[in-house]
Amino acid sequence: MTARGEAGHPGFGFVEWFRPGEHNRVLRAVEGMRAVGASFIRTHLSWATYHTPEGAAWYDWLIPTLSRDLDLLLCVHYTPPSLSRTGRSSGAPRRLKDFPDFVDHVLTRYGSHFRHIELWNEPNNLLDWDWREDPDWLRFCEMIGAGPLDPTSRMAAGPGRSLPIRPQPAAPVRPTRTARHRLGRGLSRLSRNLGQRSRRLARLRQPSFHHAIGARSVQSRGPDMDY
Repeated sequence: MTARGEAGHPGFGFVEWFRPGEHNRVLRAVEGMRAVGASFIRTHLSWATYHTPEGAAWYDWLIPTLSRDLDLLLCVHYTPPSLSRTGRSSGAPRRLKDFPDFVDHVLTRYGSHFRHIELWNEPNNLLDWDWREDPDWLRFCEMIGAGPLDPTSRMAAGPGRSLPIRPQPAAPVRPTRTARHRLGRGLSRLSRNLGQRSRRLARLRQPSFHHAIGARSVQSRGPDMDY
């Protein structure tokens, strides 16, 4: 996100989630953000909420409303429970390609309202991604990596990062073998790193480890580790 403030300094913004029906709160929030000089907002588009009867109508109003006055970064996450392997919004979809298919729908429907998009939110947080059901992170990597590979198309980013969305070319260019190979290596590296992290966390949860280091380990856990 490259917008800058009046003096050429990088702009600033806010992170705020909105629930369906909070029309007045959205308007008050935007007014307050603009009053203090904010340029950006990061908010989520819940796939689970969109899947409800009122979901599409809510985002049809919310996204244009936010983007009129602020540079919008949209974070797409939360699996509809009816499509989830665990029956919860933090679970992986049974058909992993359903998520990139939904992202493609979002880009088609709302792409004119934002320049960047973020895929998933805090997958290390059990409330957002149940990594206990995906200990090697292979499902997460496959789900995120199943999106479009064409670097000239309307693309989305990996977890925790964002990429610009560009106009769809008249004649899409298929990714080269080298590009596919590099993506595969990158996802494999991500999988290995996340797998190592999950094994370290599993070791931290072992009773013998907690007994060895005392109660400080329990006190140091944040709310995202409350499982």
